[in-house]
Amino acid sequence: MATARLVLFLLLALGWAAVPAWAGPSDQALALINADRERNGRSALTPDPILTDAAARHIELMAQVGEITLEPPGRANLMKRVRQDGSMLLELRAIVRTAAPTAERFVSALKRRDDWHRLTRDPAVDRIGIAFDPGRFVLANGALSGQVWVIIMGNSKAREIPMAAADLVAASNAARERRGLARLSENPALSAAALAHAQDMVARGYFAHISPDGGSVASRVKRQNYPYRRVGENLAIGQGAAAEVVQGWTDSPGHAANLYGKDFSEIGVGYLPGPLNLEGEPASQVWVSVYGQPMR
Repeated sequence: MATARLVLFLLLALGWAAVPAWAGPSDQALALINADRERNGRSALTPDPILTDAAARHIELMAQVGEITLEPPGRANLMKRVRQDGSMLLELRAIVRTAAPTAERFVSALKRRDDWHRLTRDPAVDRIGIAFDPGRFVLANGALSGQVWVIIMGNSKAREIPMAAADLVAASNAARERRGLARLSENPALSAAALAHAQDMVARGYFAHISPDGGSVASRVKRQNYPYRRVGENLAIGQGAAAEVVQGWTDSPGHAANLYGKDFSEIGVGYLPGPLNLEGEPASQVWVSVYGQPMR
């Protein structure tokens, strides 16, 4: 099961200059990043207290261990520490850089990277925390490193995949045709049952075929007045495309039995971007397929 991911970037450089006294460097860096986003039609990033505190504490941790890294040895990874702080943001990203004495130098260095758009111009990213320490660290190898920046970014809303439900129906039928099986007809009642289950899982924070009150795919289909001889259900979470969902189900014998069931003639699909809170761990991209053989 795929959940939120942490994308890590480590930047090391050289150079020294004075930090402007009229503004805090973290605020100045945020202003420069948001100005760039505005020029490119993106909304401003909102400072997030949890991310800001996590960035500051990560600088302290690096100073303690004498290592400039996003994953200090013997310590919980940054993703886990941010989650423990209570953040429910998705797709967290972190950047560490040393020897950038001013916000201008720091942001200028980031702009030279090929992944600058993915780092800060991404329209899905909407929260940020920035910390800066002008002092020097004594590293484990005896070298000095100073002027350390840590940025942590994330998005509070899940990315919605356009045409996700239609694509899942198409990908499912394409996979069946490759095996010489008949295509499945999309049935509105089955789609309504599938979407209702996706909505319930997101609303109540679970991921299972059986709901907390004991509801099953059979009961959900009955509520949609779908008379059936046989019914089945597949679930997936975290995949970024319908083709990935179908491949995952193909690789799982239990899911493949439904996807490639010869007795099934109809399909219904439900999709929601999320987020889905699974025991304090946010996840996105919720997929549900319901397969049916109607009474004739």
